[in-house]
Amino acid sequence: MKLLSILILVLGSILIPSCSSNENEVIERSGNPDIINVSDTSLVDKGMEEAREHIQVFLEAFRKQEPKNSYFALKKGFEYGESGDREFIWLNEIIETD
Repeated sequence: MKLLSILILVLGSILIPSCSSNENEVIERSGNPDIINVSDTSLVDKGMEEAREHIQVFLEAFRKQEPKNSYFALKKGFEYGESGDREFIWLNEIIETD
């Protein structure tokens, strides 16, 4: 439950403020999730910092795989182009390797 609370807190700090800004560009795609281009990434950066601080909580829950924790996802940034821009994508098929 603690993991769920942390993830909700981190996601709330990332998604709610960035979705409410008038400066963000929203690209609606029929049958697919919207794409939101965020102009002010300070809240996203803060959320990522908080998530990194709590990664051990996530890993412990992931490794235990208790029934109450049945769904795990990570958000990963992938660089593209020469400018160093990143596309952030949720990954939900997670496998831990050495």
